[in-house]
Amino acid sequence: MFSFHTEMELSTAIKLIENGVSNTGDAQSWLDLGAGNGLFTRALASMLPSGSVVTAIDKSSSFSPTKNDLQGTTRIETRVADFTTLRSEDLNVNGLLMANSLHYVKDQEDFLKKVLDSLLPGGRLIVVEYDTDRGNTWVPYPLSFNSLSNLLAKTSAGFATRLATTPSQFQRGGIYSVLIRPAR
Repeated sequence: MFSFHTEMELSTAIKLIENGVSNTGDAQSWLDLGAGNGLFTRALASMLPSGSVVTAIDKSSSFSPTKNDLQGTTRIETRVADFTTLRSEDLNVNGLLMANSLHYVKDQEDFLKKVLDSLLPGGRLIVVEYDTDRGNTWVPYPLSFNSLSNLLAKTSAGFATRLATTPSQFQRGGIYSVLIRPAR
């Protein structure tokens, strides 16, 4: 599976998500859904409070934490699974990260309702996506920022706040990131 993660630097990944991550307080548990090669997993782990855990979930086992990843104050775990089939109880965490993975979900409305309803109180979902509605082989179900905002408004599942944007070498619309909070 092709992913822009291989072309992006860690510093860019951090800039896309840093304003959506709370790095103060108690340890947190996060899932990186569709973790790919672990670029965003590493970015997230570098920002969380001491004692936190990030579980990178992907269908392939292409990401294996290195010794350097395991020396920080946040533990990184990996799990080979299809994130779209996780049960609600598997999603009871402080935060979910979906970096370039929501566009693989065909029924985004039901999926977003499920994950937002499953988060722990005060939980957050960070989404990083191409800002386009035009699909292709690698981005089968794209969701521009406007389309994501409209979907959330339609479902009343949560509220999105744009975090950052960056150019993309693959899509004219660039890449955006948002913080989504459950509506409850």
